[in-house]
Amino acid sequence: MRIPDSYRLPVILALALHMLAGLALLVVWPVSDPVKFKPVPTHVKASLVQVKSKAKPVAPRKQVKKKPKPEKKKTVAKKPPPQKSDQQKKKEIALKKKKEKAARDKKEAERKAREKAAAEKKAKQQREKELKRQRELKQQELQREQELASLLESEEAFEQEQQQAATDHELAMGYADVIRQQVIPHWSRPPSARNGMVTVLQISLVPTGEVVDVNVIKSSGDAAFDDSTLRAVRRAGRFPELQQLEPRVFDRYFRKLQIEFKPEDLIR
Repeated sequence: MRIPDSYRLPVILALALHMLAGLALLVVWPVSDPVKFKPVPTHVKASLVQVKSKAKPVAPRKQVKKKPKPEKKKTVAKKPPPQKSDQQKKKEIALKKKKEKAARDKKEAERKAREKAAAEKKAKQQREKELKRQRELKQQELQREQELASLLESEEAFEQEQQQAATDHELAMGYADVIRQQVIPHWSRPPSARNGMVTVLQISLVPTGEVVDVNVIKSSGDAAFDDSTLRAVRRAGRFPELQQLEPRVFDRYFRKLQIEFKPEDLIR
C-alpha cells in the first residue's frame, strides 16, 4: 500500500519517536529486575491522526524523462610519429631549398620579363617619337619648298607681269603717237590761242577704233581753244590701227584715252 505524500512526513516522524522511546527504555531500565509484563489486551484499536504541518504541501513532481547520456568516445591513444632518419631530413631540406630556389628563379624571371617589356615599350615609344619628328621635319621641309616654289613662281610671274606691262606700255605709246598724228591734221588753232595753254581731252573708244565720246577734263581757260580740240578729234572719227591691239592692251590704255593739246602743235 502506498502512503500519500501528504502523510508521509507525519508517519516518518511518529515511527522515529517510537524508535527513540524504545531505545530509551532499554538503556534506562535495570537489568536485574525482572520485567513484569502486564497483561496486554488482545485487541488494540489504532487510528491515523493527521498532523498539521507548517510546511507547504509539496506538489507532485512531474516525471521528466532523462536524456540519455551520450556515449563517451573511446579515446585512442595517439601513436607518436615515427622518427625521421637523417637521410630523410636531408632530403626534405634539399627539397625545401630547391623549392625556394625555384620560387626565387621564377620571381627573377618575372622581374626580367617586366623590365624587358618596359624597355621594349620605351624603345617603341622612342622610335615612334623619332618617326613622328622625322615626318614633321619632312612636312616642314616640303612646306618650305612649296612656299619657296610659290614665291619663285610669284616673283617670276611678277617679273613677267612687269615685263609684259612695260611691253604693253611701250606698244600703247606707239599707238598713241599714231592717234596724235591722225588728229593734228584735223586741228585748226583759233586766233585766241596763246603759248602755255593746255587742253586735256578724254576720248572713249571701242575695239574697232571708233570714237564714241570725247570730253574736256582739263580746260585751257579759253573756250574757243577747247572747242577746236574737240572738233579735231571728232573729225578724225576712227582709228582702225587699234584693231591690231590685244584686248588686254586696249582695255588698259585705249578704252579711255587722254590727249593733251598745246598751241605749240605738240601733243604729248
